Amino acid sequence: MRAGITAAVTRAWKKGIKSSGGVEYAPELMSWHQRKGCDGGVWELVLKDSCWNPKSEDKVSSKRIILNIMTEVAHHGYSLESSYRASAKDSGKDTLIFSKGTPDPQAVFFSVCFYSSDRIWIIDASADVGQALEEGIKATWVDGVRDARVRERHCRELRLRGNPWTSHSAQALISSRVINVVIMKLVRMAGYDYVGSVQVADNDESAIPMLIFRLNPDKEFNSHHIEPISEAAAKSMTIGR
Repeated sequence: MRAGITAAVTRAWKKGIKSSGGVEYAPELMSWHQRKGCDGGVWELVLKDSCWNPKSEDKVSSKRIILNIMTEVAHHGYSLESSYRASAKDSGKDTLIFSKGTPDPQAVFFSVCFYSSDRIWIIDASADVGQALEEGIKATWVDGVRDARVRERHCRELRLRGNPWTSHSAQALISSRVINVVIMKLVRMAGYDYVGSVQVADNDESAIPMLIFRLNPDKEFNSHHIEPISEAAAKSMTIGR
């Protein structure tokens, strides 16, 4: 699995890997891992440049590292069990814990990310799912959508009016929660399951984790039309077309 994860990371992070190899840690733990037959105990990949505090043009690639790892481990039968920050450092990222199950060579994932104070990224969703999410968000954001574009290949970006992720007003807080509910509903109707959230926010982002979804092969895609809930939302429906 080590080679597969390395290849998955490389596909996402085009700047490449600086180094890789085993990590020295407590001898007692190393011996315990060896007895358990773990794949080399603990090993690390050091990537070139700053993948966890990336430049603007690399921010989507940074998120794709997580998606690609999720896909690769699913091929080997591992599913995300938990994700949480195991460090008190401000720069700490989430630790991902996986449980072993049935290998799924056809596993498909995509992500919804909340960027800056007003943007939503839909990363690696199929065209029909991405379109359904875009239309649903446009219809239910009360203040309307400022812009909708393809940020880069397989990444849609919606820029909402206002600052939903950083505002302290009750109205904005409730409206932003509605957007999250709509996303969850539409994703389920599209045949995907919610896997979990992972915190990989950098210094330019809000502290909202990326949401990760996985295709459920036993479900079918069902489209769902949502009527715009405000005049501003209605005007947003033609943006980006």
